[in-house]
Order: sequence, then C-alpha cells, then structure tokens
Amino acid sequence: MAKPNSIVEIFDGGVSLGSVQANAFGKWSFTPATALSEGEHPFTAVATDATGNVSAPTAEFALVIDTTAPTKPGEGGT
Repeated sequence: MAKPNSIVEIFDGGVSLGSVQANAFGKWSFTPATALSEGEHPFTAVATDATGNVSAPTAEFALVIDTTAPTKPGEGGT
C-alpha cells in the first residue's frame, strides 16, 4: 500500500515499467503495457505523495514467467 492518491512507479530490475495512482485508501494495481518476457522479473516500486515525498524502494518481489508446458509422465517426464 501507498499513501492515498500517491503515484506509484513500478520497476523490473531497475527499469521503469510505468506508474499508476493509488486510490483514496492507498491501494493500487498495475498491468504492464506489453507482455513480460520469459524468465525472472525482480519487481520493486517507489511511491511519490502529493507533496513530492519519495518513498524508499519496496522489497524486491520476484516473479518467474515460464511459458514452457510441463511434460506428461511417460512422455519424457519423470
């Protein structure tokens, strides 16, 4: 959560993916403009409130995108 109505900027490995505005309760959600590539994505976020105070980056949240379908047992799987 962020301070109400703050601007939250989302980073993937230090690269900005974009920003969103938190609602009146400080809640926010983000959908990237393009699909994430396969592999690990270490996300962090930084919030800026209405008076320009900038938060420290959040703890890193790692997400792994894996589009490879698992093999069925008996078809090369174990």
